[in-house]
Amino acid sequence: MIIEADETFINGLNKNRHADKKVPHSQGRSAKDKVPVFGMIKSGGEVSMHVVDDTSGKTLKSIIDEIVDKDKSIIVTDEWLGYAPLVKEYMHVVLNHYQDEFVRGAFHTNTIEGFWANS
Repeated sequence: MIIEADETFINGLNKNRHADKKVPHSQGRSAKDKVPVFGMIKSGGEVSMHVVDDTSGKTLKSIIDEIVDKDKSIIVTDEWLGYAPLVKEYMHVVLNHYQDEFVRGAFHTNTIEGFWANS
């Protein structure tokens, strides 16, 4: 089974908030006013979403260990360093988005990224 995994940060844009709700110095790519969320989607469409404290490797791997069958799954992610520990125990395909690699054969993260876009 192929499992796409990705993390995102969810919350409204700071510029759209009422003045008393704005978070100082949080425009652009700042995540200090966002909630980190980790998600996985199996090739059949089953989605697993988790609000997390951070997107560190320890946090992400603990969720993956609970849900993913190591012997029957291939995990596909981007190059986020939090996924680096997976290579020791899982079949892990890493797509390097920074080098414009978004698909490698049958492997991509388009489904989970599309899910975030619709959330």
